[in-house]
Amino acid sequence: MKLFLSHAGLSEVAGGVERYAHYLSTVFPDLLKLDYHSLQNELGDSKFFPLKEPLRAKKLGEYVSKNYSNVETVFTNGMFCWNLPQKAQINICHGSYAAFAEKAVSKTNPDYYRLKYLYNFFERKSAQNSLKIVSNSKQTSLNVQKFFDLDSKIIYPPVDTELFKPLNLEKSKEKLDWSGVNVLFVGRPEYAKGFDLVEKLASKFSEINFKCILSRPYISKLKNLEVIMKKKHSELPLYYNSSDLIVFPSRFEGFGFVTVEALACNKKVVALNTGVSSEINSENLFLCEENALESVFLNAIKSEEKDSMGLVKKLFSVDAFSKQWKALVNEL
Repeated sequence: MKLFLSHAGLSEVAGGVERYAHYLSTVFPDLLKLDYHSLQNELGDSKFFPLKEPLRAKKLGEYVSKNYSNVETVFTNGMFCWNLPQKAQINICHGSYAAFAEKAVSKTNPDYYRLKYLYNFFERKSAQNSLKIVSNSKQTSLNVQKFFDLDSKIIYPPVDTELFKPLNLEKSKEKLDWSGVNVLFVGRPEYAKGFDLVEKLASKFSEINFKCILSRPYISKLKNLEVIMKKKHSELPLYYNSSDLIVFPSRFEGFGFVTVEALACNKKVVALNTGVSSEINSENLFLCEENALESVFLNAIKSEEKDSMGLVKKLFSVDAFSKQWKALVNEL
């Protein structure tokens, strides 16, 4: 048996860690996914805010030690399992708190110091407990070297191109009852994800419809910015294909599924140079610095869509992901 440990609930409305767990379970059918969220009532919680996440990770680690002492392999992420110094562990790094703090948190915010120094200590300890570290992008691998002083192997998360594929724009728009020019944002309505930049674009270009699939409630103050509550992963292709442009100005990503999924649908994407975006060379991808977002956005809106699905199939295939993971586990 193999274990995949996480903090987040591995729900149907999936983030990057949940999607990675899903694809890993297709490679290893005996994979058991455990997350702190689902076990919280049994494990209890900590009210000591600065150490909340490390203490939650500690509780899950103790639970694993007690109930799964003979497990074959443990796949961890983040600070799981900083208190399990056994060597049958592979740490999957989706980013890092320290890198996130540097890119997406102001130094005037107390969270900057909590994430960059305190949380980084426990993430580094978890990584040091592992036989191998796997990064989800070159940028994440560089951060592992910078903040943990450790090397890692890069294995890109895959994208299901049977699900994320090009569909007819007009027919897709009809299904959603959309009209006019539509720009899509998928993510959390927060500074780290660049949602303030989306609002600035919507305020500037009032003739364009901004459709925002958000993971939490948010009340829009702009007539042309529509909030769409979170959707199942299987529902996202229709929204990508109904859009004229995807805007993803996240200030920090370890990987960035939105960019790759949109490219799989042959959609144009405007993104900041973060996560895996810097490793993709596509005419559909418009990278920029924050201060150039408006001009790049205008250029992208006016440009024609190109084929980018072929590139996604080449770089982010399920088959390549499976082969790399099987080879790594067999090697260890």
